[in-house]
Amino acid sequence: MGGCCSKDKDIGNDISDSGSSDAIITPQEIYLSQRRLYSFSDFMDSGSPVLKDYKFINEIGSGALSRVYQIVSLKDNEILAAKVYDNQRISRPTLTGEDPPYVSIQRELDIMAKLDHRYVISLIDAFNDENTNSLIIIIPFAPLGNVKTLLDKRALNSDQLNACFHQVAIALAYMHSMNVVHRDIKPENMLAFTEDYFAITDLSVSQEVESDETMVMDIKGSPAFLSPEECAGTEFIPKPADVWAYGISLFSCYFGYFPFSIDECDGLPIGNTILMVTEKLNEKELNIPDGTSSDLIDLLTHVLDKDPTKRYTFEQIANHSFFEQSRHIDEENAKECFLEEEQEKQN
Repeated sequence: MGGCCSKDKDIGNDISDSGSSDAIITPQEIYLSQRRLYSFSDFMDSGSPVLKDYKFINEIGSGALSRVYQIVSLKDNEILAAKVYDNQRISRPTLTGEDPPYVSIQRELDIMAKLDHRYVISLIDAFNDENTNSLIIIIPFAPLGNVKTLLDKRALNSDQLNACFHQVAIALAYMHSMNVVHRDIKPENMLAFTEDYFAITDLSVSQEVESDETMVMDIKGSPAFLSPEECAGTEFIPKPADVWAYGISLFSCYFGYFPFSIDECDGLPIGNTILMVTEKLNEKELNIPDGTSSDLIDLLTHVLDKDPTKRYTFEQIANHSFFEQSRHIDEENAKECFLEEEQEKQN
C-alpha cells in the first residue's frame, strides 16, 4: 500500500528491457526508430498476457498518454497496477519545440524512485517491452479507487475524510522535506487502499527544487486548484502553492463545492478557465459555511490564505488539532508498514 512496497532504488535511472537478459537504459533516439512487432492490445488478446513476472488481467483506466491495467505478480500473487506507454508516441518531438513526454515521464520515475513513504505511491518496477515497444510502470493497486470517485458515490464519511487529509498532509510534508513539490494536488490524485489508508499519487508534473525559496514561473495542475500567486503570471514559490491546492481539495471534499465561487468556471476552455479563476480569487473572500467546527475553520483559514507567506506548512497542517481523531490511525498504519518492511528484509 502506498509506499509500503519494496522497490529497486535504481529503477528511476535504469529501465530494463523485458526482451533482454541484461538491464539497460534505452536511449530516447532508439525509441524513435523502434518498430513494435504487435500492439499492446494484440498482446492483451494473445491468451497469455505475461511480461517479466506479471500477468496482465484487464484494463482499468486510461489517461492522455497511458493505459492502466490490473495485473498480478507471479512471484507472490499480489494484485498491482501497470501504466503502459507507447514509446514511439511519448518520444515524438512536439510541434512547440518542448521536450517530448518521455522526458517528464523519466523525471517522474526519478522522483518516485527517490521517495519512500507509506502515503506516497511507490514505484515497484519499470521496464521496456520491445515486442510492443511499450514502457511499463508497475505501482501498487488501490482497490477502492480515488477520493473524487468515492465522494461522487457518497462512499466516504467525515471520519474517513479526516484520516485521508491527515495522511495526505503527512505525505506532502515528507515530499517537501525532500524538496519535491507535487504541483497537481486534487481529490483525483488521492488513492484509497482501504477505508483508513490513503496515498498521494500522480507525480507526472512534480519537480525537485533546491530550497524553500526556489522560484518557478510555469503553471501546472488543474485550473480550479491554482493559487493566487500562480494565476498572477509572475515568479512564485511552489511549496505554498501545493498547500493552497490541498486547501481547495479539503474545502471541496467537505462541503461539496469549491470556495471563491470557482464552480462558476466549470466547463470553459482551459485558457478562459484560468482567467476566470483569477478573477474569482481577486474578487471573492473565503466564505466558510455556518456550523463548521472551529478546528476546521482555523485550518481552512490558514491553508487558503491568499498571502502565501502566511499559509501553514504541511508539517503544521499534519499537527493541527483538526486531525486529532486520526492520529491513532496513522500510528497503526506506520506500525503495519514497519512490520511489512522488516518481513521483506528477512525474506
